[in-house]
Amino acid sequence: MDNINYPESHKSGFVSIVGKPNVGKSTLLNALLDQKLCIVTPKASTTRHRIYGILNEPAVQIIFTDTPGYIKKTYNLHHAMMHDFSIALEDSEIVLLVVDPDEHFPEQELFEQLLKHKSHIFLVINKIDLYSKQKVEDKIAAVSKILPIAKVFRVSAIQKTGLEEIKNAVIDTLPEGPPYFDKQAISDKPERFFVAEFVREQLFLNLHEELPYSCEVYITTFKPDGNKIFIDAEIHVDKKSHKGMIIGKQGQMIKVIRKAAQAEIEAFLGTPVYLSLYVRITEDWRQSRFRLSQFGYVLPKQL
Repeated sequence: MDNINYPESHKSGFVSIVGKPNVGKSTLLNALLDQKLCIVTPKASTTRHRIYGILNEPAVQIIFTDTPGYIKKTYNLHHAMMHDFSIALEDSEIVLLVVDPDEHFPEQELFEQLLKHKSHIFLVINKIDLYSKQKVEDKIAAVSKILPIAKVFRVSAIQKTGLEEIKNAVIDTLPEGPPYFDKQAISDKPERFFVAEFVREQLFLNLHEELPYSCEVYITTFKPDGNKIFIDAEIHVDKKSHKGMIIGKQGQMIKVIRKAAQAEIEAFLGTPVYLSLYVRITEDWRQSRFRLSQFGYVLPKQL
């Protein structure tokens, strides 16, 4: 935290962005920040960690929290993801509940979780560019019958419409207080975290079916040298056959992934990068407490 004295009128607080998988939570956060902080892919459950995205203005600091999509827990990995989800709810003054008008995932369990907390619930109907006005209004009516909705917003995160209304409502609702983070900070996560995420994004974009879900990325080297950063990243998979699929025929797939990830990392860090990728077989990593801890996940104590 910097040592600047902020006026009593300064506002700050935590705003959790929650919803079922693939409703556009990460896209919404990136749009609100006007910066790509969270990875985005067409596949459900791309987000695995709770990520702070910090919006700073002279008299305001909003800590938006991107959360994993609410899912049923199959692996210990899923328990860790939902643990992050629960912590985000507990910490938030405001919840942005993001909903797709044509949501295909059951929402009842998510709504039950929200009813346990006293946060202000703002309903964000996303993807309004894809659906009729009647479809949107029907969804609002259905959710409002179940949850105590404080405000409703109709937005298209991908087209960046309706965002100023959300920001203004959040600022009006947040309590007065000093900033929680340095006013220059954009997140609570270190650069290594985002580097790993950009590699994982390319796995989701370039690999098919369930394969990306069996992958995790771990940064072993992050070394600035002159005007370039040298990065070594391990891609962990749980089957030998998956290793071959990621490498591809004559190494073509791993080259595509490396090149695209390196470009994203350079854009994020603002400096040239040399990225090396290595594929490791780590059986059952999604169940292993040791591996999950190594990869930055936190499991609930009762498991």
